[in-house]
Amino acid sequence: MYPYRSWRKQLEARVGRNRHGEKTDSVAKKRTYSTWLFPLPMITLVRVVKLSYRTKDMELNTIIQGDCLEVMRGMADKSVDILTDPPYGIGADKGVGGGISKGRKYKGDWDTRPTKEVFDEMLRVGKTVIIFGGNFFTDLLPCNGHWIVWDKTGEIKFNNPYSGAELAWTNVEKRTVKKYLEIQAGFIAEEKQRFHPTQKPVHLFQAIIEDYCGDIVFDPFVGSGTTAIAAKITGKNFIGVEINEDFCQIARERLKSVTTKLI
Repeated sequence: MYPYRSWRKQLEARVGRNRHGEKTDSVAKKRTYSTWLFPLPMITLVRVVKLSYRTKDMELNTIIQGDCLEVMRGMADKSVDILTDPPYGIGADKGVGGGISKGRKYKGDWDTRPTKEVFDEMLRVGKTVIIFGGNFFTDLLPCNGHWIVWDKTGEIKFNNPYSGAELAWTNVEKRTVKKYLEIQAGFIAEEKQRFHPTQKPVHLFQAIIEDYCGDIVFDPFVGSGTTAIAAKITGKNFIGVEINEDFCQIARERLKSVTTKLI
């Protein structure tokens, strides 16, 4: 429990003698010992307490407008569960999809691929980490065996201009695949209004949160607020971060209307 005790015994055995075994000023030796030994544990302790305090001091059930990297740097290790859908860096902010949605525009140049430091911070602060679009970030994420598959079409047979499924990377230590069926092939979806081009169904995120997440759900790329809404519905606390002011306002407005459980 106190590893420095063995060091202390060794140092005390040598107090009053130099490396040649000659007697020296024991007071000077003790001063050197006390200066060398105690500052390091004290500095480490202060830093850990500061990080833990800042995480606990964060307001829950709120949408923060800002840089998620800066927010995460102030959070303690393994303090939240993460469910997020980062920008893939594929130009979705210039218009996405086909069919009736082809060329649809959304505000802001938001589709910038996150850096490795962002993913490293997510893995540090997150206990369970689920990242949609993980197939776009295989060069930035460690290889892992458990993936989530969102089946968007089921048994429906039609000419679908969209992807039939999406993948989510997880840090869950399993070698399995879990599939969720939630029909959303363009305009065929329960949620008729879209606020964000990569907006996910609330039902889908609600089911994932119930299966994987604990008391606090954190989304560093909360967008129009789907993760926060799903967390609120399931009775979880949430923290959402979004750098785009327009999407922050949309997320806050959507949250105001959430009062009951959907499933």
